Amino acid sequence: MTCSHRGCVVLLLLMSFCVNLGAVAGQTGGPLPEPGVPERIEICENPKVGILKYHHCGTLIWNGQNYDATFLPLIGPGEIATDTGAVGTITMLRAGNNVTFSRIDSIGTEGSATYRGTIVGNTASGTVTWFHPGMPNFKGTWTATFFMAPAATPDPPSPIPTETVPSVGDRVELCEQPIPNSRNLRNCGILTWNSQKYDVTWSGVWNEASPQTKPGSGVIMCERKDDAVTMNRVDVTGIPGITAVYHGTIGKEDTVSGTVTWFMNGTAFATGTWEAKPKAP
Repeated sequence: MTCSHRGCVVLLLLMSFCVNLGAVAGQTGGPLPEPGVPERIEICENPKVGILKYHHCGTLIWNGQNYDATFLPLIGPGEIATDTGAVGTITMLRAGNNVTFSRIDSIGTEGSATYRGTIVGNTASGTVTWFHPGMPNFKGTWTATFFMAPAATPDPPSPIPTETVPSVGDRVELCEQPIPNSRNLRNCGILTWNSQKYDVTWSGVWNEASPQTKPGSGVIMCERKDDAVTMNRVDVTGIPGITAVYHGTIGKEDTVSGTVTWFMNGTAFATGTWEAKPKAP
């Protein structure tokens, strides 16, 4: 993180070439939720126990009444896994922009948790308290990205002019920078297609000669309609609490470019530009 001019500017990689709008929606199976209820939620948690910090992420899938939740192993100091993950059930209660999740694990920690937060667009963030038998309660923060179910009768996709849309590769190289950029900050990384998303690794923020933040990784879900691209990012490692929304346009010469807004725990803190192109294996 680099601080300048009334605040901290964090430059973090994320963007994606992606499949056409609706191409991957609805492929998770099971009944579709009511309108306005996310079909899938990608959530990341950042517990803190004393001076020790942890992080991990999970996926919530709508099952018709609540969410089936699967969590990756909890990562502790030294980026070492401290458990084998967890499986459970999460119920969501929403009132306006306020949201509450109630979680009960059936496999793994066999504990429970209550999440409270605020929804901003298709993202949410807030605080969480975990409860484990025979252990003190502990608290942390969480961020999430909502992925909605497709419309019941979607319009057919518009034809894409082949002369203006480049081929989309399995690997994409992207570089981005903040606005303003008095210190010539820049961040570049590689996006690799994995099933219905891109796995992302990036170098961390550099100025002209030295690193400013440590490398990180994450995932990107994206939608494309005609030559317009929208991406939603969730970080897994790097700087906790970061999500981002990317908007761009596919142009000629196999490039994609646009603008990005970064969020820290659901609050927008910086904007920037990006440009990307396919990269050979």
